[in-house]
Amino acid sequence: MKKLKDKVKVSNSVKNISKISGGTILGQIISFIVVPIYTRIYGASIMGTWTLFASIANIIVTFSDLGLKNAIMVEKDEEDTIELYTVITTFTLIISSIAGIIVYVFYSINKDESGLHPLLIAGFVVILAITLQQTQTCYTWLNKKEAYSVLMKNPIVNNLSAAIVIIVLGLLGYQKYGYYIGLLLGQLITLVHMRVQLPNKFLNFNINSYKKIFERQKQFYLYQLPANVLAQIKEQTPVFLIRAFFGSEILGYYSISMRYLNIPIHLLAQSIGRVYFQTVSKMKRDGKALKEIGEYSLRNINKAMKIASIPMIVIIAIGDIACEIMFGEGYEIAGNIMRMVAFNSFFLFLCTATNGLAIIISKQKYILISAIAQMLGYALGLSIGYYGFDNIYIGCLFMTIVYVVAQIIYFSAMFKYLEVSWKKYVCSVLVSVGIILTISEIVRIGLLLLNIVNTL
Repeated sequence: MKKLKDKVKVSNSVKNISKISGGTILGQIISFIVVPIYTRIYGASIMGTWTLFASIANIIVTFSDLGLKNAIMVEKDEEDTIELYTVITTFTLIISSIAGIIVYVFYSINKDESGLHPLLIAGFVVILAITLQQTQTCYTWLNKKEAYSVLMKNPIVNNLSAAIVIIVLGLLGYQKYGYYIGLLLGQLITLVHMRVQLPNKFLNFNINSYKKIFERQKQFYLYQLPANVLAQIKEQTPVFLIRAFFGSEILGYYSISMRYLNIPIHLLAQSIGRVYFQTVSKMKRDGKALKEIGEYSLRNINKAMKIASIPMIVIIAIGDIACEIMFGEGYEIAGNIMRMVAFNSFFLFLCTATNGLAIIISKQKYILISAIAQMLGYALGLSIGYYGFDNIYIGCLFMTIVYVVAQIIYFSAMFKYLEVSWKKYVCSVLVSVGIILTISEIVRIGLLLLNIVNTL
C-alpha cells in the first residue's frame, strides 16, 4: 500500500511539473524568438541599462515583504493566510515607495550614463519592484493551492504581452523607452492574470494583524529576511560591478548571456522547485522525519543534475557561435561570457530545483553563510578580471569558480544535517561536471579542427 501511495505521489508530482513546464516552454519559445529582434532594434546598451534597474528593483523586493512571503506556504489556517497576504502587500507598497525616493535622490546627485531623468528611473524601479513582489507573492499563494493551471499560463502571458509592446514601440521609433515600457506592461498584465485568483482583500492597516504575524512568523523576518537580502545582493553584485568596471554595453552582453543560460531554469527548474517546495512543505506539516525529507531532496537534486547537463554541454561547446548567429555581429562576446559562467547556471538550476529546503528545515543561516562567501568571491573575481587583466572573461571565470565551490559546500552541509550521505551528493556533482566538460571539449576540439572556431 505504501509503495502504491508513493507511486501516486510521484505521478502527481510529474503531472504538476509537466503542467507548469508546458506553459514555461511556450513562454520561453516566445522569448527565444523575440530576443534576437530586441538586440537588433535596441542594442546591448539599452538592455544593459534595464538590467541595472531590474537589479535595484530585485534588491528592493527582497526586503519589501520583510521575508514573510514564503511564510504563506506554512500557514495552516485560511484566514491567517489571507491576513498574512494583506500585510505583505501593505509592506510592499510602503517600502517600495520609500526606496523609490532614495533611488531618485541618488540619481539626482549621480547622473546615470543612460541619460534618463532621475524621476523616470525611480518610477521604473518602483513599479517593477512592486509588481515583482506581488507576482512572487501570488505565485506562492497559488503554488500552495496547487493552482498549476493558472501558473502554467503566466510565462505565456508575460512574454507575449511584453514582446508585442516592445517590438511595436521599437518599430515606431521609441528606442529609448520602448524596451522598458514593454517589460513593465508585461509584468503588470501577468500580475492581473494571477491577482484575480486571490481573495479581494489587498491592504491591511490593523495593528493587531501585524502583532500576531510578527509573533507567529519570527523565523522569517529574523532569519529569512537577512538571508534573502544578502542572497539577492550577492546575485546582483556582478551586475553592479560589471556596469562600474566595463560599462552598459558589456553589461548588456552579460545580461543576454544570463538570460539564455537561465532558459533551462525557467523551462524546468522553477517548475521542479515549485512542486518540490509544495511537497516538502506538506511533508514537514505531516511530521515526516528529516531523513525522509533528505532522501527525497537528494533524489530531486540528482534528477535535476541529469536534466541540466544537456543544455550546459551545448552552451560550453557552441555558445559563442550560437550567439553571433542569433543576435548579430559582435554578440559573440555574450556567447563567450555564457561559456565562462555556464557552471554558475548549472548550480543555480540545482538550487532552484530544491527551492525552499533551507526554509522548511529552518537552516536559513546556511544560505546566509554561503551568500557572504559567494558575494566576496564575485567581488574578488571581477576585480581581478578588471584590475589585473582588464578582461571580462577572466573575471567571469573567477566568479564562477567561487560560486561552484560555495554551492558544493552548502549542499553538503544541508544533506549532512538531513542525515543523508553528503558524499553521495558530491560524487554525483563531480561525475556530472566531468561529463559536461569532457563531452563539450570533445565537440569543441572537433569544431577547432574544422576551423569553425579558433579557441577551445
